[in-house]
Order: sequence, then structure tokens, then C-alpha cells
Amino acid sequence: MNIRLNIEEELDLLSKRTLTIISVMLLLSSFAAQSLWGGTSGKIAGIVTDVETGGPIEGATIRVEGTNVATYTDSDGEFYIINVPVGKYNLIVGMLGRESVRFEEVRVLMDLTTPLECTMKTSPLDMDRVVTVRAERPIIQKDQTYSGEIVTREQIASLANSRSIQAIISNMNGTVEDDNGTVHVRGGRQGTVSYYFDGFSIQDPFFSTQGMMIDPEALEELSLTSGGLSPEYGEALSGVVNAITRDGSQDFHGRVRIYDGSSETYDVTKGQYAGFTRTNNNSIGVDLSGPLFNMGDRTSTFFSALEYSKSDGYLPHSNAKSYSGTGKLVAFPTNNSKVTVNASYYFQDRDLYTHRDVNGISYDFNLDGLGKSETESYLVGFKGQYNMSANTVFSGSVNRFRTKTKIAPSHLFDTYWNKWPGYTVDANGEYNGSIDDSNYQNSSEYLYTGFTFGNDFDPVYHERFSAYTGGQFSYLSQLSKNNQVKIGGDLRRYELYYDERLFFNAKPYGETYSAFPWFGAGYVQDKLEFNDLVMNFGVRFDYLYADMEYWNNPIDKDYRKKSSAKVQWSPRLGFSHPISENSVLHFNYGYLFQAPQASLMYTNLEGNLESGYPLFGNPDLDAEKTVYYELGFKHLLGDALRMELTTYYKDIKDMIGAREVVDEVGNSYTVYTNSDYGSTKGFDFALENINQGSMSWSLRYSYMMASGNASDPNDWYYQYYTVNANDRPPVPTREYPLSFDQRHNLTAVADYRVKPGQKLSFLGTDLPTAWGINLLGTYGSGLAYTRTSKTGVAGALNAERMPSTVRLDMRFNKDFYFAGYDGNFLSFFLEIENLLDRRNVLDVYTNTGEPDDDGDEILTTNTDYEERVRLHDLMQNDPQNYDRPRQLRVGLSYNF
Repeated sequence: MNIRLNIEEELDLLSKRTLTIISVMLLLSSFAAQSLWGGTSGKIAGIVTDVETGGPIEGATIRVEGTNVATYTDSDGEFYIINVPVGKYNLIVGMLGRESVRFEEVRVLMDLTTPLECTMKTSPLDMDRVVTVRAERPIIQKDQTYSGEIVTREQIASLANSRSIQAIISNMNGTVEDDNGTVHVRGGRQGTVSYYFDGFSIQDPFFSTQGMMIDPEALEELSLTSGGLSPEYGEALSGVVNAITRDGSQDFHGRVRIYDGSSETYDVTKGQYAGFTRTNNNSIGVDLSGPLFNMGDRTSTFFSALEYSKSDGYLPHSNAKSYSGTGKLVAFPTNNSKVTVNASYYFQDRDLYTHRDVNGISYDFNLDGLGKSETESYLVGFKGQYNMSANTVFSGSVNRFRTKTKIAPSHLFDTYWNKWPGYTVDANGEYNGSIDDSNYQNSSEYLYTGFTFGNDFDPVYHERFSAYTGGQFSYLSQLSKNNQVKIGGDLRRYELYYDERLFFNAKPYGETYSAFPWFGAGYVQDKLEFNDLVMNFGVRFDYLYADMEYWNNPIDKDYRKKSSAKVQWSPRLGFSHPISENSVLHFNYGYLFQAPQASLMYTNLEGNLESGYPLFGNPDLDAEKTVYYELGFKHLLGDALRMELTTYYKDIKDMIGAREVVDEVGNSYTVYTNSDYGSTKGFDFALENINQGSMSWSLRYSYMMASGNASDPNDWYYQYYTVNANDRPPVPTREYPLSFDQRHNLTAVADYRVKPGQKLSFLGTDLPTAWGINLLGTYGSGLAYTRTSKTGVAGALNAERMPSTVRLDMRFNKDFYFAGYDGNFLSFFLEIENLLDRRNVLDVYTNTGEPDDDGDEILTTNTDYEERVRLHDLMQNDPQNYDRPRQLRVGLSYNF
């Protein structure tokens, strides 16, 4: 306990110091780093010509409505506005003696150029006349040198199954969702996708996973980049997810949203689903946006989103409740400056249901013995930028991110593990208690079936905490109308705390440690844009210092040594070549590096040899490496029908895996090393009808082959090292399909919208207006698994396939306007996930290949044979081997 208190005191002291640093950096940025626009931004560029002659118009003014931002056309009639935040804008093009042109809803996408073409008429007598044009998003983005998908605020609002960003991303090309709900991108392992929220990293460094849940309803844009990352992005071997919060509006707007849900529920005492019923799956959310205060003629704005949700779940002991909040404040201290403050918070309290624990024991008749989890995270960020000239912007930001997760038995959740009943130690401080003995009790009823009863509980305690304080800068300059250069850097100081105990044996496994690693990065990238060629190229520098002392040999413990700093250089190259007005070819190549997960660097560094098969971390692990190649083609088949085909290959090296090491005197131990490898190849195909009318649809297909010598860093440890020597399979000497290798993946989306006031009829009957329906269908071929027998592996590695999955989701909404169509309306919506109620198989027993047959046999000679068969059937019918049943949500939202 004293160790824990000392670590917490050290973390608290370091947090106070870092908060002081934040305050100082923020004060400096307010003086030295004021700017025009935010860091998660794009660019608007275009040309203004005379409608009659087609010649360029020099000196025309292009102004972003509602701001002080303006520019002028050059002698070629061309213009550009750099560093424009993601979102929609109205632009006004004006010139004395000509009709002004107002472009409405010009969409700016992150890291891309929005093209704009304007023609103007001469109008000497009516200079106040304004021609309004509704801007359309380019169907083919000609400057996109990478592959990925972007989902905008409007698409999120209408898309089926969009309650989480994971659900949205998992339906994008090149993604695979495994039985644990983990999203893999183009054959990458778990933890190889980086998540950014408003430009700040929200990774949990212990497992390189998303450290904060994000409400999609609060976003302006959500994007996944799966190939061709620019040098600005690192820490990812597979892909990068960017989520960008909406900016505040010039007028007050808001929304109140509620829903309630129902589902079939699983009865563990009967091993079957009960009828459709309410599951207390409900939520209330509030969004508010508007002006805050004025600084001269400049209006500061805010956006905020709050949500409370809870659910009893369809499985027993799976109650959950969560709170989330997101806010953004934007202020303009001067005409050339902009300061942004971001703040987000998330908390979840969830009961944990597991049909079988790690030892194959079930708590289905003892649900109060299962555990629960709490997750809490927050992000605070400050951005200040300065518009040094019309062509150059300097940006600076500081932020603080923290995430904490705790798992423990429900009835002991607020009790530290060394205060649990049955915990005692001997005179040497070694555990000699009875926690393991008092669990897994047996009776005549449950003796051979694996069910627990009475006071048994899942004896697992897990607590981890990670936080970092970071500072970022960037320098963006449009050197000419064809050349844009960006230079930037990132520095973070992490605070890590880990505490775990597993009381399954007389020698419980676990450890408590803290670490304070450093991470740094820098990059230079250049974007050249010409009519027939766009090039993105540059280099990235990554720095990692684990800052940890550890034993040179965990067996002998001769001396301790210090970890060394790791440095990587990553060249990146991409280009886009418009073959014609309707066709674009792109290619990219580069290196990606990712720092090792903290759990693999720091585990068991004190050299505990009493946990059966000890496994040691390695603070001197090198970064994992991917070399990628990609070739893509986009073509416009009709006025609004776009086809896209992208093929890729990834060579993955220095992946981390556990390996046995033998020292010079013959002692052996297992440690994490850069010993695994793999490769991925495949292609993505998309056909999308971007109709500006009522009907739109898309079809996406992915073919992928993900292979390697291990699917997880611990594969070798569990499949070879801990297995009896006589039963060990041969160690693979060549690549085989990985567990997330899904060869075929198909996603189809159909969306039908009737706009407010739009008149439609069917068979002479007028149809209602202001409604829409969205259907989302997915197909995935079976994932790979290895067939086993009682003695171990029974065939080639991952040579078997699980059944394929098919799923259909739906969302319907109907809006009711109170007075005209001015944005004040009530919306009814209905969301159904797994509309067909299909029981898709997510996992199987590897010895039988079936989801409901574990291969165990009950002897007919037993006197209680029928009862044992009943209990065995309940045991082998694992509801977690199947996808969720049909889920229904009905809700209302009031928009004003």
C-alpha cells in the first residue's frame, strides 16, 4: 500500500508541475501565437473569370462571410485561402462594376483543397445585385494523394448504426472487426490505429488503443486514413482516425435529444433468449451553439454537447451508464488572430459479464461474483495561432490528456486488493492467504460442470492510469500558388501507473509500477499543386525515451542498466495525377513507425520469477515498422456516379513478440523482442452514387490477405512456451493467415431523403415531406482460426474459417416543422440494429468448430446424468459466441 501511495503522490506532484507548464505556455501563446484559423483545417482555392470572354478577372475580392477573412485574385484570376477550419462556409466574390456571387455551404475537408470556380457578369448599373450559388462538394477530390474515407456532420446524422465512431469506422473500406469488437485496418494488429480528437492524441499508451469515447453527434467531421499518411501523422502502422468537433455558430442554435431502447434478453438459467423487452437503453443529450462575446467587431463563439446514457444490456450483469461532455470556445483577439479552447470529459461505469473466465469457470449462477469497470478520461487543449501574412500562419498549442481504467469485483470495488477478505502475508511479506482457495468452490451439483456458487468471486484487480502533457507547433506557408510547405513538431511527457493482481493461484500474479517516458516528433512536408499533378512529400522524425532502469538479466540480476533513446526517420511520398477531367490516378509510398505499447516495455521489470511462466518486459524495444505501397484510380462514370479502385501492399517488420532467451550459463527466460513479422496485400473497390436529389447509395468491397508469424505479441508465449513440451506445435517458419484475416468484406448503403417542402406523390397521392430512411447492409467472410484437439494444435495454423456474417441496420426519421422551414423543428427517429435478427457467429470452440459445442462428453453411467447434461448444455451455449440480437431505439429530438 505504501508503494501505491508514493506513486500516487509522485503522479500528483508531476501533474501540478505540468499544469503550471500549461499555464505558462498558454500565456506565452496568447502573446506570441495568435492566428487566423485552427490546426485541423483545409484550403480553398479557385479562379474567377468573365462569363462572356472566359478571361481571368484580377482584383476580385473573395470574403468568408461572417469573418474578417478576405483575399484577392491575382493576374491569372486565381486565389487561395489557407488553414480554413473544417466545416461549411458562405463565400462572397465581389468587384466594383460586376455582379457579386455568393457561394453557400462551401465544404472544407481536412488537409484537402476545396476548388471553387466563379464566373462574373458586368453590372455597372446594379452593383448591389448578388447571385447566389449553392456550392457542391467535388465528386472527385483531385488533390487527394492518400486513401481513406471522410464522413461529414450531415452524413453522421442520417447514417444507420452510428452511435459510436467505432461503428462508423468498421463499415469503411479496409477495416475488419474481430470478435472482441476491435477494429483492424488493412491487416494491422490491435493497437496499430492512432486516434486524434481535435488534433490531439487520445491514445492509451498501455495498449495503443482509443483512450476516450467520442460522441459522433458532436462532430463536424470523422475521417479514417488507411494509406498514404502525410509526415504530419505518426504513431500508427495501419491507419489514423481524426475526429473534429463542430465550431460554434454566429446565432444561437441547439438540440435536445432523447431515446429509449428495447431488445431480446438472454436468460442464463435457461440458455435462451426471452421476448423483446425494454432494456432501459435510454439517453438524453443536449447541444448548444452560439455567440459568446465580442472583441471589437469580431464575435467569439462556443459549442457544447452533453450526453447521459444508460443500458441494462441484453446479457445479464451488463448494466452500464456513462456521462460525456464536449466543448469548444473560439475567440478572435485581433483581426489576425484566433484562440481555441477544447475540453472533453467521459465517464463510464459498467458491469462485466463473462460466460467463462480465463480458467473456463462460469459465474452464471453467481452473477454478483463478477466484476465491474470504471473508465474516466478528459482532454483539455489550448490553441493559439498567428497570421504572419496572407500566406503564412504560425500555430502553437498545449494540451493535457488523462485516462484511467479500473476493474475489480463488484462488491469489493472500493477496496484495495490487499484489504480483500482472505488476504494475508507471512513475516517476509509474501502472500500466504486464502483468496484463491475460497473461490471455485465445488458442490455435488456443480462439481463437474464448471459453475461457481456461494461467495465465489472473480479475483481480478486491475487499475491503470496514463496521462500526458504535450506541446505542438506548426509553421504553414503558401510559398506560391502552387507550393505549400508545413513544418511542425510535437513533444509529450507521459505519466503511467499500473497496478494488477490476479488471485487464481497460491502465487498470485501481478505487479505495481510507474513510468515517465518521453515522446517527440518533427516533420517537414511539401505540397505541390498543378493542373495535372499534385505531389505530397516529406520526412518525419520520431523520438521515444522509455526512461527506465531494468535488470540486465532477470534471472541473475547482476546489475541494472538504463534504457536508450530510440529515433526513427520516415520518408513519405504521394502524388495525384488527373488523367482527365473525370479521372485521377494516385500513388503513395513511405515508412511508418510505431512506439511499443507500454505494457510490453514495462511489465515485470523487477524480475518476479514466482508466477509459473514469468514473462519480462523490455524498455529497449525498437519501434515497429511498416513499409507501404499504394496505387489508386478514381473515375467519374456519370454526372454523380464515382468509381474508386485502390490496391496496396504492406511489409511489416520488427513487430513485438515474446521469445525465449538463453543466457551464457544456460538460464532461460521469456522476454518481449522485435521478433514478429507480417505482410498485407489487397484492394478496395467503391462505387458511389452521390445524387443531390432524393436517392443516394454506395457499394464498398474489400479483398485482403493479412499474414504473418503471429497475430498477437503473446501468441508464442501461450501457444508454445506454456504448452507441455510433448504437445508443442512446430514454431512457424513462414507466414500464415492471421486471426483477423478476412478475405471478403462488403458494405452497401442506401439513403432516401425527402426534403422539407419537396412535393412527391405516389399513385396520385401526395407523400409526406421532411423524412428519410437509411439502410446499411454488411457482409464479411469468416475469420481464421486454428483447429485444436485435447493435445494441442490439430492442423495447420489458422487454416479453418468461421462462418460468414450478414447484417442489416436501419435508421428512419420524420421532421415536423412549426413555422416554415427555418430550422426550428421536432424530429422523430427510429434506429434498428441487426434488423433481420440474425445470429451471426463471432467465435467458435476450436476443437469442434461450432459456437455451441465444446466437445465435452457426459458419461451415461452417472446417476445424475440428466441434470449434468442440462448444466453442460448451459455451459457450452455461450451467448458471447454470437452477435447481439436485434436492438431497437425510438427517440425524439428538438432542434432550434
